[in-house]
Amino acid sequence: MPLSDAQVQAMMAGLGVAVPLAHPPLNPMKNYHAETETQATAQQATLNAILTQMGGIRQTQAKAVLDWINAAGPVGMNISNRIADLNFVVISLRLGLGVLTALNAPSPAPIRGVWAGLTVAQQAAIVDFASTKTANRVLRTLVDLINVAGTTPQLNLIALGNIAGAANVARPAQAQRYSGITPQSLADLRTLYGLHPPMAGFAGFAAWGVGNHGEVEKNITWHFLKHVCGICLEDGEDPDANEHAEWWQALNIHLDFNQLQGFVQKVTHGTVEAYLENLRPMFYLPGGRLPFSYVAHFLQTVNLSDFPALLGYLMTTYRTAYRDYALNQSTHLEEAFVQSNGIDTYVTGCVGELFIIGRLAAGILGISSCYFGHDIVKKMQGARSNKVWDLI
Repeated sequence: MPLSDAQVQAMMAGLGVAVPLAHPPLNPMKNYHAETETQATAQQATLNAILTQMGGIRQTQAKAVLDWINAAGPVGMNISNRIADLNFVVISLRLGLGVLTALNAPSPAPIRGVWAGLTVAQQAAIVDFASTKTANRVLRTLVDLINVAGTTPQLNLIALGNIAGAANVARPAQAQRYSGITPQSLADLRTLYGLHPPMAGFAGFAAWGVGNHGEVEKNITWHFLKHVCGICLEDGEDPDANEHAEWWQALNIHLDFNQLQGFVQKVTHGTVEAYLENLRPMFYLPGGRLPFSYVAHFLQTVNLSDFPALLGYLMTTYRTAYRDYALNQSTHLEEAFVQSNGIDTYVTGCVGELFIIGRLAAGILGISSCYFGHDIVKKMQGARSNKVWDLI
């Protein structure tokens, strides 16, 4: 049975909207389910608070709210749940009706079901996080975040509150301050927040990790070859001869002319003797040692890949020193923070011109890469654009 003009008028009046009896724009409301009118009357205080928060033209907003509530169907419990969802979205999350009417928007019920377990600060951080998302994505993002594997929805929501709060402190008012917090990154961020919370200091990496090479030892080897020896795994990579010189000095790499003679057994053009004589002037230190100031020139002249014995000497003698140098220097970082691009999450830092970055693998935080970045200011600026929280 349709609602009467008087029922429609009374329902709107209860929501602070005075309209004449049989007001034509409200005629469609006569076809509301009876339970809509019952619940709207029973929950006037809640709906009025919602409308006050929403602002705008009261009559327009009231009708939009009632239309959406009525769409739940003729069952009172369904309508009551819709009012609860709307109350949570508008009052708790400070969002608008549009996030609920968006195409394929999920119910916020799973979020509101665990909301009370958060602190006021965690809730405020999530409200701010939500305010930066588009209306048609915010609920889907929040629901996906609380469903990240590894723990309960409530603990995920608590983690989100902590991490969002930290990101807001680290990059206040920056439009992209939350861009690294996604369902893909939350598990690692959650783990790192437990291990290394904001401003708790950073004692350094305990080990190397697999990086992009799948195995720890391969990762160390390929970074040693690239940064110390100028040998790159991928075509198109441009080795930095000046960086190699820094590594030779940092690791105190010793190479004298007598050693070189033993390592160079054949050359592709000319004779070995002529090839070595061309290199001899670089080895002018006592004992025929190559000075660090000539390392860049030496490595630009000599392709170490052509001399396996020489490369093997460097690997055998100094690869472990490279590994340990990175680990040791990571305990002296002048700046360190957690960063994420929304997919991969890292701990990043620098000491002088040395850039060290690591990430979690199987729950272990290990170094992914360590190198001298000669434009370290620019390098760190780029890393900070993905910063989620500071460690020191």
